[in-house]
Amino acid sequence: MNNKIDSVYVVTMYYFADRNGPSYVLGVYTTIEDAINKGLEEEDYRGGKFTCEVLEFILDTEKSINVILPLERENPLDLDKK
Repeated sequence: MNNKIDSVYVVTMYYFADRNGPSYVLGVYTTIEDAINKGLEEEDYRGGKFTCEVLEFILDTEKSINVILPLERENPLDLDKK
């Protein structure tokens, strides 16, 4: 069985969805579901003051970044707007 990880998902939190304001990396996850769920949980925990962005980093390749859950969303807690 091959358990090789091809991608990691990085969740970054931005204060009021502002890239120029305070921010922090919440975590790095091996599944897209964990990354999105943890990011949205943190948004709720922070009372909506921080918005998450989830990026996929593909390992060992030149094309390394995909936006999974963008920072700029109409309603940060509504995944249907993704």
